[in-house]
Amino acid sequence: MWSIVRRMGRSSLLLFSGIYLRITLPPLGFGRAFRPSAFQNRSSLGWALLGISLVISAGCGGDERDLNEDMGGGPVRVFAVGLRSLPEDMESLERFKASIHAIIDAEVRPHLATDRPNFLVFPENTGLLASFIGERGATGRSKTDSTAAFLELYSSYQDAIDYYVGIFGEDALPLGKRASMAPTDILMRSLLEVFAELAEETGAWVAVTYNIAETEEVEDSALAAMLTAGGEATDGPVYRAKSAHLPNQTLIFDPEGELHSRHEKEYLVPAEESALQLDYGPLGNLGRARLPFGEVGVVISKDAWMPDVLDRLALSGVNLLLQPEAFSGWTIEHADDPSWSPDVVNEGGYAAVMKYAEFKANVLPCLSMNFFDLIFDCQSAVWVDPHLSDELKAFVGQDPMPGFGAVAPWVIDDPQTGSLDERRAILRAEGEKLLPGGSRENDYAYHTAFFDLDLGAPFPERSDGDVELLAPSDRGEQRRADAIRLGDGTAFVAFEDTRDGASAIYGLRIQKDGRVGEARKLVESRGRALRPRLAESDGAILLVFQDGERGERRIRFHRSKDRGESFDQGTSIAEGEVWVPAIASEGSKLTIAFVDMTSGASRVHLRESDDGGLSFGPIRALEPLEESTYDPRQNQWAPSVARSGDRTAIAFIGFHSFAWGVYAAFREPGEGPEAPFSQPVRVDDAFDAVEPIHSDPQIQLLGDGSVLLAHTDLRVRKEDYDARFRRIPVEGEPTSFSLASSDTEGWSQWRPFIEVDDEKVYAVFQDFRRGRNQIRYAISSDGGISFSDDRALVADSEADAFSPILLPRGEGLAPSVLFETTGTGRRQLALRALPH
Repeated sequence: MWSIVRRMGRSSLLLFSGIYLRITLPPLGFGRAFRPSAFQNRSSLGWALLGISLVISAGCGGDERDLNEDMGGGPVRVFAVGLRSLPEDMESLERFKASIHAIIDAEVRPHLATDRPNFLVFPENTGLLASFIGERGATGRSKTDSTAAFLELYSSYQDAIDYYVGIFGEDALPLGKRASMAPTDILMRSLLEVFAELAEETGAWVAVTYNIAETEEVEDSALAAMLTAGGEATDGPVYRAKSAHLPNQTLIFDPEGELHSRHEKEYLVPAEESALQLDYGPLGNLGRARLPFGEVGVVISKDAWMPDVLDRLALSGVNLLLQPEAFSGWTIEHADDPSWSPDVVNEGGYAAVMKYAEFKANVLPCLSMNFFDLIFDCQSAVWVDPHLSDELKAFVGQDPMPGFGAVAPWVIDDPQTGSLDERRAILRAEGEKLLPGGSRENDYAYHTAFFDLDLGAPFPERSDGDVELLAPSDRGEQRRADAIRLGDGTAFVAFEDTRDGASAIYGLRIQKDGRVGEARKLVESRGRALRPRLAESDGAILLVFQDGERGERRIRFHRSKDRGESFDQGTSIAEGEVWVPAIASEGSKLTIAFVDMTSGASRVHLRESDDGGLSFGPIRALEPLEESTYDPRQNQWAPSVARSGDRTAIAFIGFHSFAWGVYAAFREPGEGPEAPFSQPVRVDDAFDAVEPIHSDPQIQLLGDGSVLLAHTDLRVRKEDYDARFRRIPVEGEPTSFSLASSDTEGWSQWRPFIEVDDEKVYAVFQDFRRGRNQIRYAISSDGGISFSDDRALVADSEADAFSPILLPRGEGLAPSVLFETTGTGRRQLALRALPH
């Protein structure tokens, strides 16, 4: 339901406001006490489903075995299953099951692979109409207005609502949540008898997304009369909500029909939050699910736009994304937002696959139907790393582009003639016909897209061009490097390396004459060691990184007094659900910033030292929280630290008003290390943008007090991101501009990195121009007031390149760019000096 954050029409708001204004509170009593019966009278169906129903209450996330290994993957055929349900399909559970099987028989079964696993992925809100299954949903199904339909559903389940309010209390079950909680039994039955059985019948993996609470199976005929869709006692079990926690969640069933994992949506849209009053999934629950063919991560609709979710999944080793989607009005015009909906969808999971080397593909199943007077529509698709598909494709109303492995047809074909505006006008006119009351009302195309993947396949072997591979290895990958120039003119590089299976921190030295030393493991770690960051303090190399797995992560700190030949045993800076450390030093003073999600929200914390890391002060929140109740608009991510003299700055992205902006906090000279930082202020320049989504911030401080900022910028309703630079002087107006100076319309740039050298500012970024990731650079000779036109760093490279950083120049040398290149088939570190 990403669309509803920006596209919910008046009828939708009326639906939810109607519930609030017109529903009368039921009495608190629930009539009968709950008395679980003995299990000996369980029906055969109950016995068959007992194992599944009990597992439904298991924790979120995937298989936690062997998490130290980067498993990779193998072949799989993925299906993005397009779905439409009609009210008449909800007359009974059997009728609902038949409607799903009709879609499978027409769109999926003829294409099931026999030489590899199959993975069927259903859209977000697959269970939306399932709430109306059975006799209790009959009156609601007959309505044409969603407000009236939900009011009738609320009324028909009044005894179930009384029961749940009696158990969980009014505060835990606000009005908007009750109509979704009441049909828990029929929702659970539809999950098990339709989708779990479908997995077992086809031998496929199945992912399906419902708004449903955790359940438990009980035997109680009186309880069944209150909770079942028929409203009558049954001989079999009844499925009861186990708690008042009601998330939007994806459940993955294995080929035996057993629940493998569940994944709760972490970022709700406003309607889900305030009207349906769904619960947020615990932050960080969207971890990787380890399936036999790959490392799967789920991003339910809005989650696919969220930089913190995507960063965490990439760091966790995910290589296949699932993006269950319920988008509204695919081609129709929206008065509040003139953007083209397919462009907006491309901002999410499509851009993620293009940006992150980790993600090989994203499966986008779409819901296409009028839900009474509410509209859902989009085209199911499978986005892939561009080298996996040579053919250019697109959604309707777009020009062909790389990265579409498969896309389902829409109601009509894109005209493909005339201007883009003329094509879209034709498509809009057709989309209007599908709306309630239109000449083709509810006649949506709900087709399936499928694609064959090999998630263990390497990148194609191509020329890396004129670059030097720093630590060539015939095993594993090298990634997420950091580098510093030491006082003696040599350089030190630290990076992740998987040559021994688990990700470990490796390092090497580069001599002043350019000779590269041997790469070796620097320190021991607990589990996968990730994202090393470096600084220098009075001749000592300082190393910080994260390791461990969910709930037991650590931020580790180590020192080397012999130029990286050896490191000490180290210390834990923080433990718990801690992520993405950053470090900066000035003399013996250093600051380590990181994100701590242990308390629920993700917040920037820090620890500081005045003696080069021999001892540290306490952990402190950069901006203490006043509210104890979790609110995602408190979330912060991706800290960047800079120090200049006695001045310290910490930049990060913060989620406010359903948008990610760049913020910074400062501590001025003369304020001691125990002094608090200033209140964070917004430092990007997209103040007037609608829901900007910024990421990858980096901050630098100049000696004159000016602040330099670089970040990935998204501020318009198109699919392309921008590498943005901003200079904020002590006096005068800030200057802001794109680092990509020309020929970038429709193409994204990500991950800008800047380095300051006297009056020069060097900038590099990852560029997706013409459908292949390359590294480009630009140079400022006036302290960041203006930049040269950007140029390709390695013009003769044919391989994809990712994640550039700058190694400060040595004496008589230009700065060098360190980046990941894929010409050998694996991510390897490469070095290339910038032209003088």
